[in-house]
Amino acid sequence: MRCVQCLLTLVIFLFCAASLEAAPGNLDASFGTGGITTTAIGTGDGAHAVVQRADGKLVAAGYSYNGSNYDFAVARYNTDGSLDTSFGTGGTTTTAVGPGPDTAFSMVQQSDSKLVLAGYSYNGGTNYNFALVRYNEDGSLDSSFGTGGIVTTAMSASDDSSYSVIQQADGKLVVAGYARVGSSYRFALARYNTDGSLDGSFGSVGMVITPVGVSYAFILSVIQQTDGKLVATGYVHNGS
Repeated sequence: MRCVQCLLTLVIFLFCAASLEAAPGNLDASFGTGGITTTAIGTGDGAHAVVQRADGKLVAAGYSYNGSNYDFAVARYNTDGSLDTSFGTGGTTTTAVGPGPDTAFSMVQQSDSKLVLAGYSYNGGTNYNFALVRYNEDGSLDSSFGTGGIVTTAMSASDDSSYSVIQQADGKLVVAGYARVGSSYRFALARYNTDGSLDGSFGSVGMVITPVGVSYAFILSVIQQTDGKLVATGYVHNGS
């Protein structure tokens, strides 16, 4: 199951929590233009995730159309909504993970301020795989992670996609989504060491695939509890 890609311009709305000038929930006029900022990265862009850094700057991640397919895309903004030109090229960066469509759905800022994006990437054959990209603080790819900053994982012999990524207290990354096994879609998780290699102590060679429900099961979010256990949530098909 592929996410339908709409040709959207990346957009951020910043709502005012409370101020003397505006009621709670009103657009914050000090951000962008009347509380809104849009960024055209390619010819069709969209954001799926946003985080705030310790310095207050905002980072948005998703996809950008390069004229033939989609790439991972990231933009960093100053607190007033302007692009942070110290990041990437003029405040944005894109990464072609595979030879076809790539899309990031989730992002985490590590404790060392590096960014990790997770989503899917077309492998050039017939399938989509889990995809992770890690960036240094300046927006460059982190060469110490995977191959040139990129990691892809075939969770099954068919289509896979990740929708959520977290960093554990020990620095390892957990990525969650789905894997297609035969005609059914199943909960799927993978855990990675800090260098991007699969953590062999987790499940089977670093991966766990769990059938839930009848035929369709997708993880949309994962968290780590204080006791170290992981909780995944999403949706399943109940048979009707």
